[in-house]
Amino acid sequence: MKRLLVVGGVLLATLVAIAVWFFADPLLPNVTISDVRRPETLVLGKETGNPPYGITIRGSGEVDGEATLSLLLNGEAYKVEKLSGTVSFEWGGDWYSETAEIRYEPINVRSGKLIFHYRFHRL
Repeated sequence: MKRLLVVGGVLLATLVAIAVWFFADPLLPNVTISDVRRPETLVLGKETGNPPYGITIRGSGEVDGEATLSLLLNGEAYKVEKLSGTVSFEWGGDWYSETAEIRYEPINVRSGKLIFHYRFHRL
C-alpha cells in the first residue's frame, strides 16, 4: 500500500510538472498591443543566426469592438483571426524566418487588451 502511494505521488508530480511546463505562457516571450484602438505592426523574434523550423503564437485578451489580426508571410496574410469580445487563439506550424510580423487592424474598437506569447522552435 505504501509503495502504491509513492508511485501515485511520483506520477501525480510528473503530470503536474508537465502541465505547468506546457501551459506556462508567462515563461514564453510576449508582446502586447500598446493601444487596441490604433493599428499596429509587431515584429516577433530577432536575428540569431539559428533559423527556426516552426512557430507557435498564442493570443489572449479582450476587444470591445472588432479587429483583424494577421500573421504575415512575405508581406502577405498567412494566418488571419477575426477578433471580438474575449480573445483566445493559437497559431502554429512550419516557420523558417527568424522573425515574424503580426499586423493588428482595429475596426470600431473602443477598449481592450491583447497579449501574444510566442515561441520559435529551433533545433
